[in-house]
Amino acid sequence: MIKLTVICREDGYDSNILIYTVDVRDPDDHDEVQREVQEAREADLDGEEAGEMEILFAFQGDIQTRVDWRQ
Repeated sequence: MIKLTVICREDGYDSNILIYTVDVRDPDDHDEVQREVQEAREADLDGEEAGEMEILFAFQGDIQTRVDWRQ
């Protein structure tokens, strides 16, 4: 399995940017990535049906951010 971090938004909520990390077999299989992101969003909504997820950007791995404000 390959871990992807996906930046997306839900149809109808253009101002809400969502970030999910999903495991996929093939990161080039857009249907699989879409399905995994859709399932992750619906899990956040406690099983309620989510709107269509528009994938804006995806990259391999986890988000790891470190900012040094002292520079």
